[in-house]
Amino acid sequence: METTGGVQTAGWQRALEHARLLRGWRVARQLGLEETRDAYVRDHPEVVRRWQWEQTVLAVTFMHIARSRGLAVDDIRLGDVAALCRRLGPDAAGDLLPLPAGGGELPDAPNFPDVLETVAGLLDAVTGEEGAGMRRLGFTIRELRADPEGFGSPLHGGWAILQRIARWHLDLVGEMISDGRWAVSRADQDAARLTGLFQPQVYTYPVAPAPSEEAHPSWLQRAHRLVGLGASLRTLAETLPRDPQGFHGPLATVMASVGGLCDELADTTRELARVWAAERPLPTRDWERAHVPEAVLRQTAATEEAVSGFAVFLAGLTPADGAGQ
Repeated sequence: METTGGVQTAGWQRALEHARLLRGWRVARQLGLEETRDAYVRDHPEVVRRWQWEQTVLAVTFMHIARSRGLAVDDIRLGDVAALCRRLGPDAAGDLLPLPAGGGELPDAPNFPDVLETVAGLLDAVTGEEGAGMRRLGFTIRELRADPEGFGSPLHGGWAILQRIARWHLDLVGEMISDGRWAVSRADQDAARLTGLFQPQVYTYPVAPAPSEEAHPSWLQRAHRLVGLGASLRTLAETLPRDPQGFHGPLATVMASVGGLCDELADTTRELARVWAAERPLPTRDWERAHVPEAVLRQTAATEEAVSGFAVFLAGLTPADGAGQ
């Protein structure tokens, strides 16, 4: 069967990216923490090739369904992918899509049936709840990225960990002020003002809906603001003086923590900004319901809450006349 000779395309890269995330989620679900996975690979080095096979088969089936139905990869249905995997044999799978150079490796014939069944089982796990198989791949990937725990993963969500770390850092520096371990400097106060968190919130992108249509910012506007703020906070943190050992000071540490939490929305925000730009609707609630999972909305609200708490903390560091009120 022909297994190579295809051309790398944006769609193939997207399919491979989604396949890599889904395969990684399955491995994390089975093996738990990263240290456990590393130990498992050391004891079972052959598993790395097996994971590569699974990832490639997923990407191939994603691309086949997308091309045969004239859809973007993100718009295919996961239930259709699982059904296709259960119909395939090794020869049929090799004919679906010639693999681009460097695009992965299909399993050999003896291993093909088992790999296909594993992949179909993975998709069944993702689409376990009623009706989930009808969801688009892109929607499910955004949901999984925001809330792997909701899918039964032991990861507890990267952003949820960062939220707890930011809260811990904020509490710690508050204690450092109270007990005299940290004396707020002029540079700290200047940096606090430069965050822009003392000014009214401005949502500049994408274009705001007419007031008669929406009385509040869209998710895209909220997320775009948070991602931009995250980049600004991490940049500001690097401008503050470090201690004699080269470590961040108290304010820079909190800035970096909150900035990192905001940055967790970056991939989903860029992704949906591209979708919105291509479709060119107003970012109304109907559009959001079709593209933004509840898990992402919860992540966004939690990030906004952390930013608000940080803004209150910063206001306490600066003289009242410096707060821009």
